[in-house]
Formats: sequence, structure tokens, C-alpha cells
Amino acid sequence: MNQQEIIIVSGLPRSGTSMMMNMLQGGGIPLLIDEDRPPDSNNPLGYFEFTPAKTTRQDNNWLYQAVGKAVKIVTVHLPYLACHYLYKIIFMERNLDQVLSSQNNMLNSMQNAPSSYEMHRIYSAHLKEVKNWLHSQKNISTLFLDYEKVMAYPEKTVQEISFFLQRPLKEEIMTKRVNPNLCHHPSVV
Repeated sequence: MNQQEIIIVSGLPRSGTSMMMNMLQGGGIPLLIDEDRPPDSNNPLGYFEFTPAKTTRQDNNWLYQAVGKAVKIVTVHLPYLACHYLYKIIFMERNLDQVLSSQNNMLNSMQNAPSSYEMHRIYSAHLKEVKNWLHSQKNISTLFLDYEKVMAYPEKTVQEISFFLQRPLKEEIMTKRVNPNLCHHPSVV
């Protein structure tokens, strides 16, 4: 690993980013996380978050703490990464209907939430914009992983991650961290 390299796990909320952080931890990658958001019924193994990452748009001065580690940063904050680091981003993609269903389950108490149709439109446009931005960055390499394929083919996914990160990983442990029983809203008709 390059000494100024940061591994980022990104994606929309509820796209499998916590699962991927758990996998990386099992593989032997050090994580930058805190305990500010404890596990709950929506993520019984934990969220694997680092609180300052949630405000990267306003302040990215914390990034030096992530050098040589993996940190979770949702897509909306990616364009605000400091440009003097090298990034390897594992970008989790998931069917938008499943993402929205899972989010609605978590946020069912919210009043005045936008409709699923409106959120689908917003997320689609946002993802297109973020992907275009990622492709234009010389200091960023991105591995796009489909959530359903990770669940169906964890061994193959772990091999892809190991090749992408260019480092040996504890692949068997990583594979065991993919737990289909924790899959919320696996199919939406």
C-alpha cells in the first residue's frame, strides 16, 4: 500500500457499505471507525462509521487519520476529498428499489419524506454525477461492486478486492463475513 493511500468504502446509504467494511476488517485491513453509532436491528454487526466522515463536505482535515486504513464515506461527500492523497474506492452498488425499501424501513417514522419515485430520480441523477466525477480523477481508482453479486459470489468478490487493493487478504475470513441472513429487502417486485 502506498504510504499516502486511503481505502474508501462508498455507496448510497443501505447499499452494503457496512458489510464491506466488516469484510475488509476480516481481511486484515485496519479501519478508521468510532463507536458513536452502535449496532441496532438495522445493522446488528454495526455501522463501521467514523463520525468526522459524515461532514467531509464541510471539513476534510481529518483524512490524514485514514492513511493506510479503510474508512466509509457516503457518495455525497466524495467530491470533497483532499486531492493530495491516493484513493482506492470500493463503490457498493445496489438496486435502487432495494435501497429505497431498506431506507424507508429505517426511516418509517419520518414525516414529509420525499416519495420513493422522487428519491429514485434524485439518487439516479446523483449516482450518474458521482460516477462521472470519479472517472475524471487521476488520484482515484474505483472498484464497482454489485451488492447482489457480492451476496451470490462472495469468494469471487473477495478475489476481485484483493486484486484491486494489490495486497494479500485473509480471503476465507472475508468470505465468511458475507451473511445472506442479514440481507434486508433482498428482492423487490
